[in-house]
This record gives sequence, structure tokens and C-alpha cells, in this order.
Amino acid sequence: MQLRILNGRISGDSLGYYTCFKHNGCSTVDYIITSQYMMKKVISLRVEPHIHPSDHGLIAMTIPNGVMVPTIEAERPLEPTYGRNLWDTESAKLFRHALLSEPVSDLHSRLLVST
Repeated sequence: MQLRILNGRISGDSLGYYTCFKHNGCSTVDYIITSQYMMKKVISLRVEPHIHPSDHGLIAMTIPNGVMVPTIEAERPLEPTYGRNLWDTESAKLFRHALLSEPVSDLHSRLLVST
């Protein structure tokens, strides 16, 4: 499956707005990633300004009516992370593995059927 990052490529976020706001600068670290097929279905994407206490802006995408997007519950509570995370080859493998996991694959299949 060919995956695409929507940030900076879709109406509403064509400039690729920052998603993370820290005391020492801003960056884009939060993404919406989808298949090439589903990318064609996305109407718009927007990044909202961050709201304290979070240092991230909410990312929202608009897809055609009639498509139900269920939430995926985390298997365990999310814990805060500290320090600096470096993106490396192992990170890329783990990320791709998560994207190809059964819950994400099932969600993707349901989206394809409903459009």
C-alpha cells in the first residue's frame, strides 16, 4: 500500500502549518497519513492553533458525508514522554508496522467501503 502524508498537500493546509509549539521553536510533528486512494477523497485539512496546556495544534480533515470514522481506543493509557525522540530507521519500521496493524487496516477498509 502506498501511503501519503496530507500535511502541506491539501486545501486548507497548503502551506504546511506547524503542529507543535515549544518554547524553543515550532515544527510539524503531527501528521495525517492515508492511502493514495483515500487522499483523493479528502476535501480539506486544517491545523488549529494550540490551546494551553497542550503544545500541539489539533489536526482535522474533512471527508465526504456518509463516511463514519470510528475512533481507535488505545490499548493502554498514553503516558507523557520526556526528552528528545530521534527519528531513525528503527522508528520508521515501527511506524510502518503500526500503520499496517489490524485495527488501522480494518479502519481503512471500512472507509474504502463507505465511500
